[in-house]
Amino acid sequence: AEASLAGLCAELRCGEVLLLNEYVQLSPQCAELFSLWEDQGSGDGNRIAALVIETLAEVLEGNFEQGARTARTRQGVAARVLSERLQLLYRYLSTERDQLLRVCLRLLTGISSQSQALASQLLQAFNFAHEGFSKLEI
Repeated sequence: AEASLAGLCAELRCGEVLLLNEYVQLSPQCAELFSLWEDQGSGDGNRIAALVIETLAEVLEGNFEQGARTARTRQGVAARVLSERLQLLYRYLSTERDQLLRVCLRLLTGISSQSQALASQLLQAFNFAHEGFSKLEI
């Protein structure tokens, strides 16, 4: 799984979005990515979790074929992260790993850019005073 995700992320970094578009068309809820993230949740900032978060951030950024299905996918992914994954993001924001910090911030930025409603939900749900987040300002 790690090699496949790493390959996908490498392609996405080079601007190749065909594979991501195909994935979103086949799995609009990105269930496999969330499942993989859940399986890695007990670890403290491992590489697979970072790759999953990076891929979800790419989905939210929408750098692939646009359509009604992909718009619903972005909304669903953002809502699911807010409802199910904030505690993990807090833990990852406490890490010293720059790559993991960057992808977490990309994911949060992607959530806030989806809609005013999701930005408001993030503002209400996110603990900006959390130790991991507050130490980023230093």
